[in-house]
Amino acid sequence: MFSKHPDQQVTAKSNATCPAPDTTDIADPLEECLRRVFSLPSFRAGQKDIVQTVHAGENTMLVMPTGGGKTLCFTLPALLRKGVTLVIVPLVALGADLLRRYMGNGIPSVFLSHLTAEASMHTIIHDLNSPSPTTKLVITTPESLINKAAVWECVTGLKERGLLEMVVVDEAHCMDQMGHEFRPTYLQLSKLADLETQIVACTATATPTTKQFIIENLKMGDCRIFCSSVDRKNIAYEVKTKGRTKEMCHAQVCEVVVEHRGQSGIIYCQTVDDVKDIHYQLQEIGMKAVKYHGTGTGQNEAEGRQSLVDWQTGVKDILVATKAAGAGLDKPDVRFVVHLGCPSSIPDFLQESGRSGRDGRQAKSILFFKPEDKAIHIKRVGEIEDEQYRTHSLQRLSDMIHFCETELCRRKVLLEAFSEDTAGYECNGTCDNCQSTTVAREIVLKREAAFVIRCLSAIRHTVPQPPSILLARVFLGLGTGKEVKKHKLDELPEFGLGQNSGFNVKVCQKFIRILTRLDILKEVVVPKSPTHKFTSVYICPGILAESAVQNEVNVTMFTR
Repeated sequence: MFSKHPDQQVTAKSNATCPAPDTTDIADPLEECLRRVFSLPSFRAGQKDIVQTVHAGENTMLVMPTGGGKTLCFTLPALLRKGVTLVIVPLVALGADLLRRYMGNGIPSVFLSHLTAEASMHTIIHDLNSPSPTTKLVITTPESLINKAAVWECVTGLKERGLLEMVVVDEAHCMDQMGHEFRPTYLQLSKLADLETQIVACTATATPTTKQFIIENLKMGDCRIFCSSVDRKNIAYEVKTKGRTKEMCHAQVCEVVVEHRGQSGIIYCQTVDDVKDIHYQLQEIGMKAVKYHGTGTGQNEAEGRQSLVDWQTGVKDILVATKAAGAGLDKPDVRFVVHLGCPSSIPDFLQESGRSGRDGRQAKSILFFKPEDKAIHIKRVGEIEDEQYRTHSLQRLSDMIHFCETELCRRKVLLEAFSEDTAGYECNGTCDNCQSTTVAREIVLKREAAFVIRCLSAIRHTVPQPPSILLARVFLGLGTGKEVKKHKLDELPEFGLGQNSGFNVKVCQKFIRILTRLDILKEVVVPKSPTHKFTSVYICPGILAESAVQNEVNVTMFTR
């Protein structure tokens, strides 16, 4: 959390103090504070530039991979200020963990959340309302800040008295994702601009679109932006095909855990039922495992909190969890992360897989995938009210599925999702595709792309919103299927244009996904509504559809 080098340990100092800003007998207060409070001999490469920028009072956007030392970049300057710094975190578990680390280093700090007892809240606010607060850092959640009048009034009071030094939005990517999806309070953080104080936004994963959203939403203006590569070279990436049944999938996960017996690991599941079942099975085979899926899905709060403590302190080896245990897990010796089913986006995947190898040693990311994983995410996407963000979420999901299905270097796909230059990049065999002994072959499919468009156009005369499976059946000339018979699609002249493509249904649907990524086709989500019982996705022509028909677009697919 505090930018430890892999071979360094932070020593807790209950009596740690920082030099005052006006110290005159110290050549470099930043270096002195680094040594005295955090017991670190030096900054990491490039870290001091960030600390100096924050210390100078500039609005700062910081994108640094998990374990890169983001927290120190705002904590150290905060300690050299006269007043108080506000730190906003997305999860209670993250806030509690941050408080524990601050207290372990002797940093006067508090955490305000819906769990804070009334008496404690009164004591904390009394201190913050005093002429000279003893607290240096106030940690809170968006909901506690925005919805608790006493907390917001306390913060504005600090500003009025010249004691609010800066506001830090940690895990700032959550503003874009959570704010649009299920925590609208995040979007209300735009009122932080009313405080007219320094803002520091930090995240491990932010695409260019997300970065722009954060800067605009927080009204950070012409802020300084520091972006490190998201590449975690010590993590090896592998994608495996999920088993056909639920039982087979769970057995696959248990097999990975057994292979890493005695090592610390995380199993991320897409459903609470999977968390419970895998946790039970791991216990049955003698693995030391705990489960966490959050109070919002029925878990007892004390049980969930104890599960995280037991795992983080090494009492238990394996944490089986939903994404509720994503942000803020800080355990340096995690050797592997397993995903049962693909996450909803590449940023989510990097956040979660990045919980491994924070000590700099070798670690693994193993993802079990099948295309049907998409369905569980489509339901969530369909619940997003904002149409523009709904479309954006569908694109993010498409990028994630592309990562799972690519035959090329997976690391390059990850880097390209964040607009990083991969020209000349060498994976050095740290993803399964680059380790493969077979070479991926590129197949030119211009004619097949044109045929798919022709089939789609013909189908849409009678079925305006065709799903991809229906398009695949018509393209391949498969007369089976209720919709084909119902609408007499097997009588279309275009029926079976792709019979000689060599595709089966599975490959054809993958090809359709490739055409969607190329904007030759377009996916549209139909949200659940009074007129639509379920969320669904249909295919329509994309902006390059006509160009594909004219063979003006280079369409290829890789296979092994």
